[in-house]
Amino acid sequence: MKTTTLFIIEEHHEAFFIWNYCVGTGKIKPSCNTLLHVDYHSDFALPLLQTSLYSLNGNNKAIKEFTYRELSISNFIAPAIYLGIFNEVFWIDQKKERKKSLSTDNIDFLPVNNENRVMKQKRVEGFLQSKNRDGKNLLIQELVPAIKAIQYPWRREFVYYYTNVPSAIFPSGPIVLDIDLDYFSCWTAPKRSIELKVEVTEEAYNLLQNPYHPVNLLEKRVVLEKSGKRFFVHFNRVDKNFHSNAKVDRDEILGRIDLFISFLKENNIYPQIIDICRSRYSGFTPQDQWEFIEKSLIEELSQLYSLEIVLPDDLQDIC
Repeated sequence: MKTTTLFIIEEHHEAFFIWNYCVGTGKIKPSCNTLLHVDYHSDFALPLLQTSLYSLNGNNKAIKEFTYRELSISNFIAPAIYLGIFNEVFWIDQKKERKKSLSTDNIDFLPVNNENRVMKQKRVEGFLQSKNRDGKNLLIQELVPAIKAIQYPWRREFVYYYTNVPSAIFPSGPIVLDIDLDYFSCWTAPKRSIELKVEVTEEAYNLLQNPYHPVNLLEKRVVLEKSGKRFFVHFNRVDKNFHSNAKVDRDEILGRIDLFISFLKENNIYPQIIDICRSRYSGFTPQDQWEFIEKSLIEELSQLYSLEIVLPDDLQDIC
């Protein structure tokens, strides 16, 4: 049986580095791959880049620095499409209650906070390009027939599918299997449950007493604390009453893993590589569940594939 490399990453934007690294090492083709994105979130926002994607040029060190400096956990897929690594994306999402206005039967593109995000659709043809071909200001549009008829070498065309498990899918290219643990159980609003405590100087503490200080205007839940001669700012005081409906118990997690494994079997999914994102620092995978999910999932994947596992610490040695 062919060995499949499984990369474990902490947060999802690191997948961009992994994909580029695998292109450079020949683990995946440089273009026309199919991404199976298994996640509670689409991660299809557009980044606001300061560095041109053209400048990366396959340099591992540059790509790694770019990943941490320029990308976030919600916008790493579009740059990979722009570089040509993927021309087909399947978002495998958990089934969720939807408002009628967000029907998955319609094709639509939605601007959100000056970014364009592909809506949750069953199938949409789109394209990415950059303003003035600078490789920084990415634009996304639906690929309508009139545009498709015009040949334009700088345009990156792709097909995007939205689906749930179980379903039949028909990938057209070599597969990269990209899994976020929050697919199996998700804490939907980590900002309401993760508190940041920062020690500051007495001068900064006094400045923050002003209710019109920009910090107090931008962040509603800022609390000041004085402890002896030390001063602290609590950002995002935890809402102890918040509960995520997307967090499920262990039995449900195991059931979802079984269903997902069956989905891989029934669709004859044999990926070139696999990456698993923990999402524990961002808080989207519950702190008390991520290890259980990861262990259970890898045990089941090991029954399907001969795995070579690369841990997060091993990634630091790449460059």
